[in-house]
Amino acid sequence: MKLPIATLVVLALSVVGLAVWALRDRAAAPVSGYAEEHRRFKTVGSKIGLFAGVLLFISAPVGFSWIGIGKVHLPNQLIPGLPMSDSWLTVGVFAAIYAIGAIGLNLLIGNTGQISLGHSGFICLGAYSTGYFGQDLTIGGKHIPGLLWILIAGILGALLSAAIGPFALRLRGNYLAMVSLLLVFLAQHIALNWVSFTGGDVEPRTDLPGVTLTLWPGKPIQFRDAGDAIFFNDYFLKPVQGYFWLCWGIVAVAAIVGRNLLRSRQGRAMMAVRDRDLSAEVIGVRQMYTKTSAFAISGAFAGIAGALYASYLGTVQPASFALDFSILFVAMIVIGGVGSIQGSILGAIAIAALLDVIKLTEPILSKIPGYQADPAKPGLTFSVLNQLLYGVLLILFLMFFPRGFAGLWQRLRRALAGWPFAG
Repeated sequence: MKLPIATLVVLALSVVGLAVWALRDRAAAPVSGYAEEHRRFKTVGSKIGLFAGVLLFISAPVGFSWIGIGKVHLPNQLIPGLPMSDSWLTVGVFAAIYAIGAIGLNLLIGNTGQISLGHSGFICLGAYSTGYFGQDLTIGGKHIPGLLWILIAGILGALLSAAIGPFALRLRGNYLAMVSLLLVFLAQHIALNWVSFTGGDVEPRTDLPGVTLTLWPGKPIQFRDAGDAIFFNDYFLKPVQGYFWLCWGIVAVAAIVGRNLLRSRQGRAMMAVRDRDLSAEVIGVRQMYTKTSAFAISGAFAGIAGALYASYLGTVQPASFALDFSILFVAMIVIGGVGSIQGSILGAIAIAALLDVIKLTEPILSKIPGYQADPAKPGLTFSVLNQLLYGVLLILFLMFFPRGFAGLWQRLRRALAGWPFAG
């Protein structure tokens, strides 16, 4: 069943109209507190936006054929681009994994003011911990369930990251960044030399486990196996579809945790330390506890992201967690918006999509003078061009959009609040 162009145009205009209504409703006046924000969420526009978001989240991998009453089904052609292709679903999975790590890093840098370049070290720990807790370790002859070893990876990341807390009490700025940078090289050194566990750089482990969920006894859902997995006895779920739902579900949980953390007493203490740590200590904020807990929370998010990253790929190698991987997460929070939960998600989506778009433009980039097609040879290779592009984007956003996508979104909401009488 294909819908006429006129129908699609009407549906598109309806969606735009509902979006404008929801934005005007939410941007009518600034939110003055948690109670006001909770009351604002009860508006019709917010409910419509939430329903549309959940509907698109469920339908992105499989389309709308799952919705049916009797013989009535919504066509998959209802919204162009749905269901998403496997390549774009893969981009969505990596965007979700990046978003989890970026939320944790933004809580540390943007909301607590503690500079850290060691994020890839905690992601490395979470990635390789899946090999032991998800594959090597058995209890009663059975492997640990997937969600449990993902949680264990987060706990390990929190413990390792909390060890930087005492250094954060004495150091700040560039000195603290150098200490966190040490963790990147330490993690890579251990991964390269602990060959019996990691496989090193020559023979990386390829037996990392996939996630298995059991909705009811005898009906497990494998998110990575030789074939497709059965879903509700009617649909066949590809691994990339399962990981899309799982990872973005965890992103939703991480965003809720982050938002509520910032509303809490601990979150206000973190922001007080960021703004002026000495003044915060004078009014009773415990710097040691606040900074250590901020590092622990950031490390927990990074460990979970690393576990999902390794599980989805099925194999990891030490070179994947170099310094440029940490800088990639810094780029996400700068492009998305420093100190913003939704900015972390937007920045992760932008970087993940950019990686795929750059691959599509490789034939054009190959015409640049001095371009080296062989990545093993020195010169202007494809990976070097990627790093140059990230640098240019960071400079442009810092110069013209210092608040990132989150700031642009706020400006759009304020503009729509007075439209058409105010710009």
